[in-house]
Amino acid sequence: MNKLSKFQRLTIRWRLTIIFAVSATLILIFAGYFIYTFSASFRKNEFKLRLQNRLEEVQEILRSNPDGPLPEFSKYDEAVLPREQLLLIDNVDTFKLNTQEGDIIILKKQINTKEKPTYFKISRRDIAVYYDEILERFIIVSAIDVYGFTKMNNLKKVIIICLICSVIMLAFVSWYWTRRMLAPIAAKINKARLIETSSLNLRLEIKNPSDELGLLAQTFNQMLDRLEKGFKIQQQFIGNASHEFRTPITVMRTEAEWALNRQRSSEKYQLVLSKVLEKCKLLGQLVDRLLILARLEGPQLVRDMQNFRLDELVIQTVESFRDDQKKVMINCFIESTDEIDYLVQGDASMIQTALSNLIDNALKYGLNNPVNISLSSKSSFYCCEIQDKGIGVDENDISELFQPFYRSAKARVIASGTGIGLALVYTITQWHGGSIKVNSMNGTTTFSLYLPKTQKNLMAI
Repeated sequence: MNKLSKFQRLTIRWRLTIIFAVSATLILIFAGYFIYTFSASFRKNEFKLRLQNRLEEVQEILRSNPDGPLPEFSKYDEAVLPREQLLLIDNVDTFKLNTQEGDIIILKKQINTKEKPTYFKISRRDIAVYYDEILERFIIVSAIDVYGFTKMNNLKKVIIICLICSVIMLAFVSWYWTRRMLAPIAAKINKARLIETSSLNLRLEIKNPSDELGLLAQTFNQMLDRLEKGFKIQQQFIGNASHEFRTPITVMRTEAEWALNRQRSSEKYQLVLSKVLEKCKLLGQLVDRLLILARLEGPQLVRDMQNFRLDELVIQTVESFRDDQKKVMINCFIESTDEIDYLVQGDASMIQTALSNLIDNALKYGLNNPVNISLSSKSSFYCCEIQDKGIGVDENDISELFQPFYRSAKARVIASGTGIGLALVYTITQWHGGSIKVNSMNGTTTFSLYLPKTQKNLMAI
């Protein structure tokens, strides 16, 4: 485990060099072993063939002249069968063979009495024994493959030397080429180190978009795109928030300075205090919405999901506005059947906040026309629609409505606001797995809020 950790602490260049060198070394060792084994087997079989040929030659001579002297081939064919020994032994069950390397006792039953000779090996000496049934004799030929052993030793040395040289060369080559191959990564690392918040526009160079380095660079550049976009949004958010805070603070300071400039009547003081109170409420509302928005977008938020009836929540929210908006009619229509229970899972207070913001928007920009609210059941969602007939929303503004601090030009003329309400509605809806759509035609604007049904309701569909 310790050795593994030390290996892992090495640079990729050295790890690749070691892995390549070790792998190549193992392959070379296997290749060398195969070559040596194949050569040794070939030498062995070739030397056996020489012994067999000698046996056949001796057999032919003896059969042509059984009473003649035993030929001494070793005196003349040292290169063919070095240190050759030729023996003839009468037909016995057991005989002892004396060699320079030692004695061997051979039983007749160990000898193949058919066509092929029987081979023995003592140390380095190869022995071939053949029983001639016509002559009723054992013909024994033995020799030492001196030159073969010399060649095999030389081959072993050559293989070892070549292996050592190859390993050294392969280690150098692998180190060189891994360095060349990893050079683009080093260049990208150096380029990435230059990227800061002030230079998020920098991007890594992509030479080949189809290879791994190209894909890595593309992924890194895409991450930079997201970071740059998020950083710009953050800067814009801070700028807009500062502006939204600065405006009511400036108004309150101006009113307070005007009131303190000289003695005023009680009516004037009350007017100033009412304006300051209005701006304080606006600031409080802005702070509350920003806190909720930040909490919903934070990664550490623990979701407190509970089942509640959406129809009851809609009615409760509408009734709260009816008490405050006596001049404007709010119509509420809820689709009711025995199969619909409007049971949803989520945070009821957050859903109520979203509904309140939508209704408040409809009342604020509806030009004192009735606001229609409807609740119905769809396939896998419950749909709550808030509709008003007022200033409407331009088509170009619909895509920007849910951005924080965004307010259309028409909205700024009609009423004051923070530009946070719809952004909060969108975030709450997404947080609950729902969606929100906007449709505006001829001054009639409809916000459709979709919330998913509970698993129980989905199973009943």
